[in-house]
Amino acid sequence: MQQGLLKAGLAEMFGVFIFVLMGAGSICGLAVSGTAEPGHLVIIALASGLGMMAAQYGTAHVSGASINPAINIAMWISGQISLAYAFVYMAFQCVGAILAGFALRVMFPRMAGLEPFYFGTPNFVGGSEGDVSPMRAGMTEAILTFVLAWVVLSCAVDSRRQGKQFFGFAIGGIIMATILVGGNITGASLNPARYLGPAIAAGNLTQAGIYLTMPFIGAALAAVLYKFLFMQQAAPEDEV
Repeated sequence: MQQGLLKAGLAEMFGVFIFVLMGAGSICGLAVSGTAEPGHLVIIALASGLGMMAAQYGTAHVSGASINPAINIAMWISGQISLAYAFVYMAFQCVGAILAGFALRVMFPRMAGLEPFYFGTPNFVGGSEGDVSPMRAGMTEAILTFVLAWVVLSCAVDSRRQGKQFFGFAIGGIIMATILVGGNITGASLNPARYLGPAIAAGNLTQAGIYLTMPFIGAALAAVLYKFLFMQQAAPEDEV
């Protein structure tokens, strides 16, 4: 593996570790304190958004700050990374998420087997929305990931956007917004690694089919539409 690709992969691993630890960890913290109620969705959204913001600024100069296997595919479709990079990133991102999941298992041992939290694993059963059908859950994940990917492409990739130093605020902000919209439906994962890490740590992969496929569909659709309708490639010297 080339040294540059290794460094980029490690950056993605650490970025996803931070994001999953903050997002899923906020759920664990609320659950063990007995305050994990729908009204606290804003706390989860804030922790997840700030975690993503930190991951973005901490890795963008090394790897481009994908921090999401689904966004890897959007970046590949839009011509920002090769397919090889996309898959290498994906492997490192999943490792980072799994490490975060087991870190949460160490930090919150009482969460083991605690339904429906499972170390912050997103799920679409129960909650304020009641039992959600797989179709509704899948469409929610795809639609919200479409929005996330569109924001990433428009704020961190397209060379016409001004004030690029604020891309992390935009991406962290849309993470907060999507959780506020979809958190009570699916947990608003929008990120296969975000689901996979806590799910493996909890030994609960019962809804993996939805969370490991639908974000890819939403991100790919956003990338195809943005590339052909709006994309202007950045010049080599442009900062992303």
